[in-house]
Order: sequence, then structure tokens, then C-alpha cells
Amino acid sequence: MEDCSALIFDHAAINKRLLGKTEIVIKIARVFVEDMAIQLAKLDPLVQAGNFEPIKLQAHKIKGSSANMAALQMSEMAKAMEMAAKDSNIEKITELHPKLLQSFTALKQEFEAVLF
Repeated sequence: MEDCSALIFDHAAINKRLLGKTEIVIKIARVFVEDMAIQLAKLDPLVQAGNFEPIKLQAHKIKGSSANMAALQMSEMAKAMEMAAKDSNIEKITELHPKLLQSFTALKQEFEAVLF
């Protein structure tokens, strides 16, 4: 189930994962934001068309990338979307899609406040 209360960005976790190298965290975060915008844009037409298998695959990719970047809320949203696609639940997918986009916006704001 999606968890809106999940931490938007676990700075301590990514910092530990990258051995406290702030310049690397910043570079990776910038690349993540650029790539995630592309990945989310790819998801939009899939949701519009209700293509469950491609939605599931794209949500899985977003989930993994977000988890690697310690973007916990996004990862949880994408996981819930992946499960909804697996269950062919278009209502849940259309409910989660804007929440996933909002989570990305919140993450970018968090990056601006903490990293950039």
C-alpha cells in the first residue's frame, strides 16, 4: 500500500551509501532528477491508455531508481502503482499517478533545500 507518510528523501541513508561524499550525492541527485522527469513522462501515456504491463514495468523502474536514491516516498508510490498494474486496477493507478508526480515535486524541493 502507498505510504504518503514515508520520508521524502533519506539524506542520511544516501550520504552513508556514498560514504559522505557530498559532491557525488549532488551529482547523482541532479542526474536522478533529469532522468526521473523522463521516466515519469514515459508513464503518462501508459496510464492514459491503461496499458497494465507497460505501466507495471515503468513503475518498477521508477521504484528501483527512487529506492537507490533514498527517495522513499516516491519508491513506495511507484511500488503501489506497480502492484495496482499487476492487479489490472486502473482506478488505483489513476489515483496513484498524480500522487507519484506530487511526490517527485516534493522530492525536487527537498533536494533544493538540502543539496543544491
